[in-house]
Amino acid sequence: MARPSARTRRRPASRASSTARRTSAGVTRRPADSSGTGYNGPVDTSTPRPPAPEPPPPDVDEAGVDLTVIRWFLELTPEGRLAHVEGILRTARAIWEQNNVRPVP
Repeated sequence: MARPSARTRRRPASRASSTARRTSAGVTRRPADSSGTGYNGPVDTSTPRPPAPEPPPPDVDEAGVDLTVIRWFLELTPEGRLAHVEGILRTARAIWEQNNVRPVP
C-alpha cells in the first residue's frame, strides 16, 4: 500500500488556540498583530512551576551519624522493615552464589 503524500496526509488537530500556529520546530507563534508590524514573539504555553524547595540538610547527631536513614526506617511498619531486610539478604546471597562464596555460619 502506498503511503499518502505529505499533501494528502491529515495532520492531528492542534491544541493551541485558533489564533496561534505551530512551526516545524514546535514553537507556538502568534499571528501578526493588527497594526501589521509582523511577528510578536513566541507564546509561552507552559504553566509556570514554583521553584522546588531545597531539601533540608541531613540530620547528624554529635557522633556524626546521619539520622535521616534511621528515621526513614522507623517510619516503616514492622512488616515493611522485615521485607526490606529480607530483600537485602536475598541480594547478598545472590552475590555470594555468583562469586562462589559461602556465608560464615
